[in-house]
Amino acid sequence: MSAFTGSVYHVQQYLYDFAVDGGAVGKKVLSAKPGYTAVPVGSIVKAVTALVATAVTTAASGTLEWGNDDDEDGYSGAAKAAGVLTAGAVFNGWDFDAALLWDGTNDHAIPVYVADAADGEVSASIATGALTAGKVAIMLEFLFPAV
Repeated sequence: MSAFTGSVYHVQQYLYDFAVDGGAVGKKVLSAKPGYTAVPVGSIVKAVTALVATAVTTAASGTLEWGNDDDEDGYSGAAKAAGVLTAGAVFNGWDFDAALLWDGTNDHAIPVYVADAADGEVSASIATGALTAGKVAIMLEFLFPAV
């Protein structure tokens, strides 16, 4: 049984933090870090918003994206170049045509059903080059039906 029983609406924050997670190219499973948990199977993700708390920097054209195990940029829309990840920047999957959250052809939100553990995982992926600094809070709004 999940720790999310009782109420229906939840917001869970995940954190990519260079000081903790490092900046090497590859996937960082944020929901597997101590103190965090994956989105429970059976949930419905309604929105994902990211806030850059500390600017993301790179010496080698590094990029950062966030999503789940099935779609690594499914919540960010695409890999974001470090240059746009400035302190105070806010990103919403709807604004950036994120594959899991927005239907760009018909212009409407898509709720994401968490059918399995891979769908519930939340990760950040670094590509193109290593990052040298940065902290990004990624907040998922989801429903967990009590059925």
